[in-house]
Amino acid sequence: MKDRAHWLGLALAGSLLLPGCGNKPAEPPKGAEKGKDAKSPDAKTPDAKSPDAKTPDAKTPDTNTPDGAGDPAALAFRNAATDPPPDWKGPTFALSKDYPAEPPAPCAKEVCTWLGIDVDFGSPDAPAKWTEGKWADYIEAIKAYAAQGQDPQLANEVGIRVEVDGQTRWYHVPWMAYDPKVGRDFVHGTTNERTASFEDLMGGAAGSAVHDELLEGKCQDEWKTGFETWAVGVYNEYGGYAVGQAIPASGIPQAAEYEGRKVAAGTPMAEGTAVVKYLFTDAPPDCVPFLQGSPEWQVDRHVRTDAGQYLCERKVQTVRLLQVDVAVVDARSPTRWVYGTFSYDGNQKGDTVWERLVPVGVMWGSDPTSFPAVPKEASKPIHETVLNPGMDIYEHYGCTALPDDPDELAGHRLNGPVDNPVSACMACHGAAFAPGEIGATLQDGVNVPTPWGSADLCNATDPAASAAYFANYPFPQPYPGGKFDAALPLDTSLQLQVAYGQYGQWKTAGAPVSCTDPS
Repeated sequence: MKDRAHWLGLALAGSLLLPGCGNKPAEPPKGAEKGKDAKSPDAKTPDAKSPDAKTPDAKTPDTNTPDGAGDPAALAFRNAATDPPPDWKGPTFALSKDYPAEPPAPCAKEVCTWLGIDVDFGSPDAPAKWTEGKWADYIEAIKAYAAQGQDPQLANEVGIRVEVDGQTRWYHVPWMAYDPKVGRDFVHGTTNERTASFEDLMGGAAGSAVHDELLEGKCQDEWKTGFETWAVGVYNEYGGYAVGQAIPASGIPQAAEYEGRKVAAGTPMAEGTAVVKYLFTDAPPDCVPFLQGSPEWQVDRHVRTDAGQYLCERKVQTVRLLQVDVAVVDARSPTRWVYGTFSYDGNQKGDTVWERLVPVGVMWGSDPTSFPAVPKEASKPIHETVLNPGMDIYEHYGCTALPDDPDELAGHRLNGPVDNPVSACMACHGAAFAPGEIGATLQDGVNVPTPWGSADLCNATDPAASAAYFANYPFPQPYPGGKFDAALPLDTSLQLQVAYGQYGQWKTAGAPVSCTDPS
């Protein structure tokens, strides 16, 4: 959820990466060549090597022209940052871009089954509990919806199917293949996100599993610069309608007015919206044993030298499924949104990959009445996150309201395995804004708020900044704190932030940000 080695790109000179939340964008590696267009795998177009492939809507232009020839539509809707080699015979990604032209009818509870589950959203005086509030049923219902029509093992040869029962269910966000260093790969459409450390995945001071010091020595030496993350996210038809309004066939991002405020066209996203993101790591099971049996995909990712340094050069290599993030719009939520995350656990019983995805927890707010959003002496118990007490693998969680409490679950906000432990899912996504002037360069912390977390925010070094970051942002109001009143709200979508930001990069500079060394 944790929509960054990403592109949020940004800051002053940063390079835009896909949203993996709470994560300051990792700088892309050096030595990359300027990329061309390409094709893509999880979706449906004539060149997709999938039996499910379908012909694109005539309203959506053909986009595989070299470098877009200055055409924003060609750049926005290109399938991947670089073409597959001429002899490539593996899966090939195709952007799912035939967005609904009209808002879909309200989602029936027989389809969006989580909307019919009576969950407890809690209160500061009576926090919700995993074991009593039906949250396990809620997040499992979302997982079941995501799994419909998918391969039981999420095999590399299949990828993520965008059609379910003959209808397009899943859509991708445009403009995420513009940057050749971190943009969509041609095999599965993944983009580069946060690089995780060994401690992020296997333990340190906190978590729910024993820290393995023997593995640490071996893996720390071999993986000094950490484990890269590559991810692909999809929106269902409700979110897909909003994406298509925000980025129409012209490829030029659009704004509209909602409740007297300028917002991204198509937002707010309707109830029934579901977003799923599949996050893969290059960490080997030798270093992260719970990855044993995880689906192995081939993706076009950064080359890693024998010395452990990542380069800008990309080639097809193995990654393994580590995390699946979900987010849904539910009108019952105080923030309209509910976020959840799963971790793959190879120790779990089950015949399918889906059965081995264990829920980490659910979050529907940033707990603005709890530290560090308020002083410790005024802090109330966390009540807008519920965590699964049955996790059998290490998990670091997010910013805590009780930093001195030895209880591993006490006071923590939700985060996933590869996410920045000094952040939290909704705090990060709540900072999804674009520059108020469409086409302006996205400058993180200057004309848009900073989405990733920091130790200072978790420790309330600047109380006003922590209060703003952990506020429950009410769309379509300005971001809390008064500094970014002109910024354009994107309804928690960091992928749309990438799209608006990459368009601004093209519009102002005419080329992606130059590659630098992330190691």
